Amino acid sequence: CHAKDGSGGTKLGKAMKLRDLRSAEVQKQTDAQWQEVIANGKKPMPAYGKTLDAAQIQGLIKHMRGMTKK
Repeated sequence: CHAKDGSGGTKLGKAMKLRDLRSAEVQKQTDAQWQEVIANGKKPMPAYGKTLDAAQIQGLIKHMRGMTKK
């Protein structure tokens, strides 16, 4: 949904008006905030806490931290 680059620029991402994961607004959130959203979901994002373990979620957060808006 967010696209490989985190932009939210996919057809579905645009339709759902997803935030750009590279934006300063999103990047300023704490790892704990991201963990909460990934694990438990936040409309329109589904919860992934039952399909990803804690290490996988932390790996995803690390990947997202590496994204910056260019």
